[in-house]
Amino acid sequence: MSTPKAKKAAVKESPSTGAGGFGTSSALDPAQVFDFFAPAAISVAVAASFNDWSLTATPLSRDKSGKWSASVKLAPGSYEYRFVVDGEWQNDQRPVPSVRNPFGGWNCLLIVSHP
Repeated sequence: MSTPKAKKAAVKESPSTGAGGFGTSSALDPAQVFDFFAPAAISVAVAASFNDWSLTATPLSRDKSGKWSASVKLAPGSYEYRFVVDGEWQNDQRPVPSVRNPFGGWNCLLIVSHP
């Protein structure tokens, strides 16, 4: 699998949460967990550079509390992503690094590193 590289663009710096697989990962956590809290949503997916921005390739599953999540194993590299909640593009609910996208908005940035 080739590793897509994020465009060299302006990056908004924000602290990495270290939780949920966002920010920089470690070798102890090779699977990235994407989650989004949307109790009233009917569908949530992550569209990203790792899945060619597909709206259906990486759906999230809902738990009883309304938290949606999916675990994705990714090779080391930089990935841009956004959530699609009932057809609407949404950024991560956590403070994460982001880069400008060609549509005048921001994509979230995930950096995966394994030793």
